[in-house]
Amino acid sequence: MSVAPPATSSVNTAPTATNDYTNGGNVKGRRGPARNEPMGNDFKATLNEFVGSVIFFMLAFGGLQAVRYISVLGGTTATNGAPPIELLLYWALTFGLAFLATSWIFYRVSGGMFNPVVSLALALTARISIRRFLMFSIAQIAGAIAAAAIIRALTPDPLLVGISLSPRVNKPQGLFIEMFATAFLVLSILMLTAERPFIAGGNTTNQTHHPNPLSPIGIGLVYFVCELWTVPFTGGALNPARAFGPATITNFPGHHWVYWVGPVLGALLASAFYHWLKFANYSIPHTGRNTAYDSPYGWGNEKGYDRGGNYGDNQPLRGDTGVPREGYAAGAHHV
Repeated sequence: MSVAPPATSSVNTAPTATNDYTNGGNVKGRRGPARNEPMGNDFKATLNEFVGSVIFFMLAFGGLQAVRYISVLGGTTATNGAPPIELLLYWALTFGLAFLATSWIFYRVSGGMFNPVVSLALALTARISIRRFLMFSIAQIAGAIAAAAIIRALTPDPLLVGISLSPRVNKPQGLFIEMFATAFLVLSILMLTAERPFIAGGNTTNQTHHPNPLSPIGIGLVYFVCELWTVPFTGGALNPARAFGPATITNFPGHHWVYWVGPVLGALLASAFYHWLKFANYSIPHTGRNTAYDSPYGWGNEKGYDRGGNYGDNQPLRGDTGVPREGYAAGAHHV
């Protein structure tokens, strides 16, 4: 007498989302850095961020050293007589293009931040861990110091890339100029890099953040515009490392704290506004539907695009269920 094999269950065994920091690093749908991230990965990323910071600050400081050398120490009347507006444009372009070029190289390597307050904002929005924020900040400041020392050694004395407040700008004015300009820069970074789709690979473990390769262009333009505004008044730091690096080679002005407090407040302001945008599901008033599917507040979406580009129901954009999403499992990008 044969015994019938046990009936197999037809229950869907698709993986389910976790509510802790394992695998995808999500807490109640919040996509954040995993707490169990290997320390070795942080060290590798920190080393890459240090190299990127050295390159960025070398390009920025080198360009600024060149234009100040021409306008102040040059040996010809024509170059010495350059109007201030040309100096302003050269200065702003140097930093904007240096950031654009360097971040374009390093955005896949370490994120290409080169700024402690940008790292702070990404930590506050759960894009990097607190540990990585601290390690990156040290690397960025060390990179600025190393770059200033290299430019000092490679170009004639003195080092001309330090900044200070304009004589007619008081400390509160300088503080708030740095705060608002940094807030604009950080907000552009959050909206152009943090607000990118997570491509689902079938479960939370395989969800990865795909950066937009065109983001450095927009961020570089914002950096350029912010420099146009701030350079005549504060020197346009927008970055504590940018002010601290040259100051270690030359001297610290009495108002050096402005270049720390202002950018930190700017990062806090931008992060708070970013959280408000996410809390308010910012895309609904504009499009009439929820396209902010990467919400850190655990709100899913009811609609999405299928592989044929058709928008409709039953195409969830979120990957928190662990079920492959139509249009994404095959690598299709939602725009």
